Amino acid sequence: MESGSLKRWCNIPGTGASVSRICQEVIFFLAALLFLVVNPDPSAGQTGPEFFPAGATLPRFLAGPRDPISSFGILGVLRNPNQHGDGVEVEVSFGHALPVLLFRGEAGAPRVLLGLEAGVFARFGLQVLERELIATDWYFMVPAVWPKDWGWVRFRYYHSSSHMGDEYSRRFEDLGVNFSRDAADLFAYYRASEAVGIYSGFRYSYNVHPEESGRLVLRAGAEAQARERGQGLRPYVAADLEWDEDTTPDLRLDVKIGAWLPQVRGRRTLRLALGALWGPSPLGQFQYETTTQIFLGLQGYF
Repeated sequence: MESGSLKRWCNIPGTGASVSRICQEVIFFLAALLFLVVNPDPSAGQTGPEFFPAGATLPRFLAGPRDPISSFGILGVLRNPNQHGDGVEVEVSFGHALPVLLFRGEAGAPRVLLGLEAGVFARFGLQVLERELIATDWYFMVPAVWPKDWGWVRFRYYHSSSHMGDEYSRRFEDLGVNFSRDAADLFAYYRASEAVGIYSGFRYSYNVHPEESGRLVLRAGAEAQARERGQGLRPYVAADLEWDEDTTPDLRLDVKIGAWLPQVRGRRTLRLALGALWGPSPLGQFQYETTTQIFLGLQGYF
């Protein structure tokens, strides 16, 4: 694909050069993935692609503050990095993971699954009557997932950006920072049993703002769920640990316990969650500050 043609495709009216650059990166990423899956080893016996495959799902973790899920949670912030101070806040997120292309191998077994993921997280402060928007975090990802007998491997293009809330900015005269990341991440998930899984991986950002930011993030976690037993609640517990060379302290721990709600149309999509988080704030605008917070909410995987 010629560079000039790609630039014309990504010349979106009303957007800046950064949007055009991200567009070009996504197209290059998808083109590379498609080359890999449509030019397989002939011995693999791969069949043609299946668009928007029914029943396919992209992996998401039970713990971790910024996976693409829809959520409503009340936060008890015991150590707050923003100027509202300690107290009660609300976080709302809208996220979705869409399987787009499924390639099958021998005997119809899934070989590679490509998808799109997106999410936005908004934090509101209840310390003042106006219920002010503090900050938002935006995410866009393009994952490629290889299912394995023991779990899965995922390679993903990853973009994030964070923006200060207008109300917060006016009240405290804080314009925030130009915070964004373009990265690639690689994760592996090992299913030790039907109920227990562990995972680990890394993310490396090749384009960062502020430009002096660190680039490497390591992440690992474990999760356990009760065996599926029909229509009752399904309890779970999970822990997620993340190390970011750009923050001090470096480690952030997120712990969640709760239960999946009964199935709807044969799927469990909603869960109750009680959790706690220690370490650097997950809000990009405040990630260089430490927070301690307790979470109670409802989370959905759609």
